[in-house]
Parts: sequence; C-alpha cells; structure tokens
Amino acid sequence: MQEINQSGGYNDEIEGKLKGILDSFKATQSW
Repeated sequence: MQEINQSGGYNDEIEGKLKGILDSFKATQSW
C-alpha cells in the first residue's frame, strides 16, 4: 500500500504484489 500512497500510481508491479498478498491470505485463512 505504501507504493500506491507514495507514487499515487497503480501499475502491474503493484497489482502483482497485491494479488500475491491476497492469494497467500486466501491460502492461510478460512472464510
């Protein structure tokens, strides 16, 4: 989230990081 706040941008690299975080969260949490 810091990258988005600092740059004010949203690019594929940041999207990839967020997707990785979400995927790892889904893998370790039960909804």
